[in-house]
Amino acid sequence: MTSSIPLHAGRYSLEHLVSRSQGVTLWRGEDPALSRPVAITVIAADDPRAEAVADAARDAASLEARALVRILDVVTTPEHVMIVCEWVPGRTLADTYENRDGEPLGAAVAVRMAVRVASALADVHATGRTHGRLRPSSVLMTQDDEVRVRGVSIDAALWGSSADGIVADIHGVGSLLYAGLTGRWPDGMVDGVAAAPRSGEHILLPSQVTAEVPAAIDVLIARSVIGAGTVRGALPFTQMRDFADALRVVQGQLEGRRAPRAVPVQRRSRPHRTFGRMAGVAASLVTVSAVSIFGVITFTNATSPWGSAVQASNSEIFTKTASPSPLAISGNDAPAGTFIPVDVSLFDPFNLEQGSKSDPKLATDSSDLTQWTTGKYSTYDLDGNRGTGIVLDLGSARSVSAVSLKLVGNGSSVQVRLSSTMLKDPAKWTELARAVGAANEIDLRAPRPVVGQYVLLWFTGLPLADTGGYVGGVREALVRG
Repeated sequence: MTSSIPLHAGRYSLEHLVSRSQGVTLWRGEDPALSRPVAITVIAADDPRAEAVADAARDAASLEARALVRILDVVTTPEHVMIVCEWVPGRTLADTYENRDGEPLGAAVAVRMAVRVASALADVHATGRTHGRLRPSSVLMTQDDEVRVRGVSIDAALWGSSADGIVADIHGVGSLLYAGLTGRWPDGMVDGVAAAPRSGEHILLPSQVTAEVPAAIDVLIARSVIGAGTVRGALPFTQMRDFADALRVVQGQLEGRRAPRAVPVQRRSRPHRTFGRMAGVAASLVTVSAVSIFGVITFTNATSPWGSAVQASNSEIFTKTASPSPLAISGNDAPAGTFIPVDVSLFDPFNLEQGSKSDPKLATDSSDLTQWTTGKYSTYDLDGNRGTGIVLDLGSARSVSAVSLKLVGNGSSVQVRLSSTMLKDPAKWTELARAVGAANEIDLRAPRPVVGQYVLLWFTGLPLADTGGYVGGVREALVRG
């Protein structure tokens, strides 16, 4: 491979060598045309990685988020490939530890950093791209309290990635959070940051390494870092947006706020039949007022906050076997602002509850002493099945803003969904809110109501029962307008 280093990269001059590793050099350079410093990564043109690196840089150059270090130019010569990026004055996470003599950042600072990185990469993932190789040197923290991420796509092309892009990024953000809390890196010593301690094959959770780490953060690590210790009922994140939302919840708790500020995302306007006008739809993160048993609640966007009905073919309509009948509770007994179901029925499109004798109507009989329960399963995720639940029939279309639940056990994962027709596929119902690892009493609410006649309480994860196995259920459900 060619080893000589050029003095210029196109119009850019190479001024100061910053680092050198395995045939790749990083320089602080100068753009004389704009009188600004730049960062220039240089690799020999005959290096087997050169073409992939150049392609990755050109592809990532279209990303313009402020949290990302921008790629300004790709310069190729017969001898070299040079990637020109903006120069960001700041310290990497590795530099920060060195200046702090290895002292961790603390929970509040570490979570704030992770929120910013996760949010930036969630936007990157939305474009179909990934970073692929987050390390302590991937994050720059400036004197203006900015967090900037560098190396999107490029670092993975240079150094490879140990997992699928999205999985690798979720693991990377979790590792950055872990390092911020403990001063240790889960994948061994990297960029001068010491390796995380282990117990057998598992990486110790942060609370086992350093004091004053909230249990909610242990759950985030268990759900993101590959090889970390497990927390019962905590399933791995599969989408960066969900991870970012969960991080914001914990950030709000650490900063004394009940929930993070929701950032609306503009959606295409669509007609709404109930209001008889065109509604400009903004999909907002739902807020959950109760804290889960693990301190983490995952937020998702509803298909439409206004609850536009999903069109379905006749074959998709779920046929109920029981006719609606009034329940024991009367309107005078109900708290103000609640809707009384005219019927409650089992929703079991995948035939998981065959033979169950538990009466769904016990979920709305105004008694904490009675309850509807699921069948017993051998795993948290209902033996690998999609879920089971019950449907509350409100009698007619209602505008629902919240559902209060008293659940059986601690640790259920439950979704609240609405529809104007009984659809077989729960994914086609409009989601109001969801909780992961919920406490046994929880309020699920959205900033804007969802309209529908049928309210689905859909369980995708169940708590461990005292008698063994996994069993969930509802002791009491109240639907609020």
